[in-house]
Amino acid sequence: MDGVEIPVDEYILVDDEEGLYPSDSDFSAKNRVNCGFVIGPIVSRDIHGLSNEEKEERKSK
Repeated sequence: MDGVEIPVDEYILVDDEEGLYPSDSDFSAKNRVNCGFVIGPIVSRDIHGLSNEEKEERKSK
């Protein structure tokens, strides 16, 4: 799944099991133990350099 982007509120499908985050207890032990998933934000480059007020304004749209 390297490079796969999944929105925060969507389930991850691994070996026909669904979970909301890495090591979610909804996964079997096989898919939880030694889990290699990493969660990180995807930041749009067009917001770099904006003030906090401008960022908050964009969030509300």
